[in-house]
Amino acid sequence: VVLEGQWKEGFVAIAAVGATNVGSIKLLIEPELRTNNPGSMALHSQSYDERVYEPEGTGMMVKKGQEIAGFKMGSTVVVVFEAPLSKARGDGTVSSDFGFCVKAGDRIRVGEAIGRWSQS
Repeated sequence: VVLEGQWKEGFVAIAAVGATNVGSIKLLIEPELRTNNPGSMALHSQSYDERVYEPEGTGMMVKKGQEIAGFKMGSTVVVVFEAPLSKARGDGTVSSDFGFCVKAGDRIRVGEAIGRWSQS
């Protein structure tokens, strides 16, 4: 299940990846969605379904911390987003008001921030 949208810095995509044959995904904004259906176990037995929640470009608003999906058995979530642009300083260095709180390979727990804007 992939959710795509925009945030204040650009594109964002959230992909919920369920474990093969056991990890089903529950999408709170689409309660009729069913993943890992027993009748559709054959590869490519059904076409993909796409839903667009975009009346005149407004989309569906999701608030910070709002639950949008979950797993009935564990798996993983992949988040891809456009990071904020860095700003060039007069001395030739580059700064950004945004910084990552995690590094490659870190485990991330539910509710843990992956990045923050500085308070300056």
